[in-house]
Parts: sequence; C-alpha cells; structure tokens
Amino acid sequence: MARRGVTRSGRDRGRSGRGGDAPDSSPVSIDEAVSLMERGRLLDALEAADRLLRARPGDPNVRQLLGMIAGRRHRFEEAIEHFERLVDLVPADPMARCRVGMSAMYAGRFDEADRAFDAALSLRPGFPAAIRGRAELLERRGEPVAALGELASLLADPLAARDPGTRLLHAQLLAAAGRYAEAADLAADATADSSLPTPFRRKLHFIRGRSLDRLGPERSAEAAEAWRLANAAGAMPFDADGYERDAEAVIARFSAERLAETARAGGGSTRSRATSDRPLLVVGMPRSGSTLVEQVLDAHTEACGVGETTVMPEVMAALAREHAGPDAARFPGWWDRVTVPRLTRAGVDYLQRLESLPPAAAATPAGRTRIIDKNLLNLPLVGAIAEMLPRARFVICRRDPVDNGFSCWINDLAPVGFPWAGDPASIGRVAGVAERFTRHWQQVLPDRVLVVDYERFVAEPEAGSRDLLAFAGLPWDPAVLKFHETGRAVTTLSYDQVRRPIYRSSVRRSDRYRPFLGPMLEAMRSAGLEVDPPEPGEPA
Repeated sequence: MARRGVTRSGRDRGRSGRGGDAPDSSPVSIDEAVSLMERGRLLDALEAADRLLRARPGDPNVRQLLGMIAGRRHRFEEAIEHFERLVDLVPADPMARCRVGMSAMYAGRFDEADRAFDAALSLRPGFPAAIRGRAELLERRGEPVAALGELASLLADPLAARDPGTRLLHAQLLAAAGRYAEAADLAADATADSSLPTPFRRKLHFIRGRSLDRLGPERSAEAAEAWRLANAAGAMPFDADGYERDAEAVIARFSAERLAETARAGGGSTRSRATSDRPLLVVGMPRSGSTLVEQVLDAHTEACGVGETTVMPEVMAALAREHAGPDAARFPGWWDRVTVPRLTRAGVDYLQRLESLPPAAAATPAGRTRIIDKNLLNLPLVGAIAEMLPRARFVICRRDPVDNGFSCWINDLAPVGFPWAGDPASIGRVAGVAERFTRHWQQVLPDRVLVVDYERFVAEPEAGSRDLLAFAGLPWDPAVLKFHETGRAVTTLSYDQVRRPIYRSSVRRSDRYRPFLGPMLEAMRSAGLEVDPPEPGEPA
C-alpha cells in the first residue's frame, strides 16, 4: 500500500499543543478522547489520542480515532494516512477501507475513493457502507440519478432500506435529482420514527425543509416548520449577551492606535517578524459567499486555496493555553501577555503549517503566489492576526443580512461551531456583531481589508473578480470567471453549488419567509442593520 507518511502531521501536532512543553502523560481512556472530539475540543482530543497511540500503537480503535479527528479538522490527507494504517491493522474489515474512501472523497481524490469502496465490496459483497459511499461519490460528481441507481440494491432490502444512513442518503439523492415531493415524504416518514438518532433526525428535517421550499410558495409554512425542527435537534446553548460583550472588548483592544503601536514594537525586521505576504484570509458570516470568493481566487494560476482550515484557530488556541493564566482570561484579555518574540514564533508556525497543506505544499513558493485560508471563525481574530502577520491580507465577505441570516437558519451549520445558527433571534444578534467587526476592521486596517458584497459580486462578476485580484496583487486571469470548470472538490455546504457558474437566485430568497423570521428581523433592527424590504416600485 502506498505510503505518504505522517512525519508532517506529527510535527504539526507537536506545535499545536502546549507551546513546546512536554506532553501530558497522564492516563486517558478512548471514551474520554472521543468525548473531547464530539464536544469540538479537537486539539485536546488530538493530544489524548496521541498519548493513547504511544501507549497502544497497535490498537485499531486508536488509529481510527486519529483518522476521525483529522477529518473533523478538515485534514483529509492526514485522515487517509491514518485510515490506511487502520487497513494494515485490520485488513479483513471492509469498514476500514470505507473510511479511506470517505476521506479520499472529501479530499477530492475521487478515483482513489472509488477504489477504496470497490476494495470494501470485494471483501464483503453488498456491504452497505461501501454502497452508500459509492452513491455519495456519484452525487458529488454531479450524477444524482446514477447515485440513486447505485443505492437501489439497499433499497430493495426492507431491513437495509430502514437503516438511518440509507434513509438519509436516499432522501438527499432524491432532492439532488429534483424529486422534491418524494424527498419530503421520505424525510417525514423517517423522522416520525422515535428511535431515529438525533444527528440523522436533524439532517432529514433540513432535507425536508429544502425540498418543501422547492415545491413552491404554498409549502413555505411547512418548510419553515421543518427547519425549526431541524435546528431544535441537537441544539446547543448560546450566550448572546456574552458574545456581544466579547466583541466589544475585541473592538476596543484592536483600535487603530493599538495596531500602530504593535507595528512599531515589531521593529519591521525581516529576521524577527513573520513577513510573508502569501496568506490571504477569507472571513465573514457563514453563507456569505466565502466559498465563491475562495473558488474564484483558487482558479487563478498564481493562487491556491487550501479549503476551510483550522490552522489559525489552533495556533490561537495554543497561545491561549499559554497565556490565559490562572484567571482563565477570555480573549482578548490575555492577548497583551503575548510577547513580541512569542507572537513572531506563532506567525512562523502558522505560515509553516499553512504551506505544508496540500495543495499549497506543491505550489511555487516564489513570486506572488497567494495561499487562500478560509475560516469564518477568524472574523473576530482579524486584529490579532494582523499583529501576528504584518503583511497578511483579509477578504471579508458580506451579504444582505436577512438573506444571510435566513441561509444560516436553513442550512445544517454544526452546533458545536455555530451554536447561534439554530435560533433566529441569536442569528440576528450575531449578524449585528459581524457587521460591527466588518466596519471596524475596514476602518482600522484600510489597506489590508477588502469587503466583498455578495450581491454586487454576483451582479457584476468580472468587475468583482478584478477588484479581488487587484487587492490580492494578482494580474487579471480570465480563468477565474470559469472557476466552476476546475473540478476542484469543496467540502463545505456549498460543494454542489461550485459546479455551476455564478448565479443570482439566492438574492432576496428570504423574502417569502419573512413572516417566520420575526425575532431575527427585530434583533437585526436593534443592531442597526437595514432589513426592511424596499417599497413597491423601488429597486431591489
């Protein structure tokens, strides 16, 4: 079996831990490590799994856990490595090969994924996970009808057809094939089963909502109720008051004056500061057009996107571990405890880890090549990142707040990362904070921040693309207007949209759902956002 090795990911794990301290050798159970992963504490889960691996190097459960953690971190190449090792440990287990296949699929290595699923079926003909994997792979290749055909053998078996994974994928494929009434009915039948696990229930409610929406305005009330039920399943608590207080503290700390002080303190020495201008960080609200921006940039011959990475949040988490102190200060309370040399090391760490990610590792390091790092959780961190990386630039994606908030509500944003996305009132408050951040960063970092308004970009894609490339210091390349032809894989919720040219159908999509969004609209108005539709006769 081909080996890509794990030396790079091993170095990465060492740097993302406790700032170079000796690893904690206290005992940990695999259940504890899994619990950390499920709660979104991925670095803690990774440290625990590494300790388990040192104690039990031949345990397939530990190797499987490491692969799952890598997947949660969007490190699909690492996940493939771990699952290939898992195959070595349990060569007769078809599920191990399916895990290789799923990771390869998410990494965009579709042919390799196909081979892995075929290998699983060779070991155990009719293995349901392999059949589902091949069906999902066909859908991601844009062939939902063929995917339904692939799933037919499971659907013909009454027991297999009622498996939660099969029912979920069946509904997903029906919707992808445009058979919305069937998808909605199947989702309703599946969610009526009280024994259905919560993650499946949540996803099926979302599919039902989208399918009902496609059936026309007369089904809007049913769609809204399906989305309400979807967001209620697996919801997590969210402290909106605390979120707003934290945002105010960030804005106060990263004023224009303080940013200028930090720049002077750094001394500008190329020997002591992380001065690369390669990183271009894409931030903003979820569903604000960030994937579109990343895809346009990635289509340029002198830029490469590395997907939605967790590199910067992990670098920041390492700094927080070292500097939050016994008072457990919240960001940005601990930020001023970080010395300039430590900040420099953090910047170098970030750059090295970013450049080690595929496909950046294969990109030419010379010239003006840009690496596009998209992580929406970085929006509150722009000021801190600007101090850490004095030449990095930022693209902030912005969209009509009601359309943006509505899209957050109707899509399955992970509650661990976005606990506010299931509650319309919380969405409204977070949207207000996002706009405050956008205006603030634009004001205090005018030469390093570009705000891309989604509506203008889709209305005038060439003009928007030219502005984007000019900001990135890249020459005009007409290939960016054909980003949908690159065949690049996307692992976010937008994976099916980037196969199409730029479209405008999402603009004002929320209009017919305004009667169901009262708390969100009120919260947005309270935050000073313009949310009222134009009067009759005014341009939309």
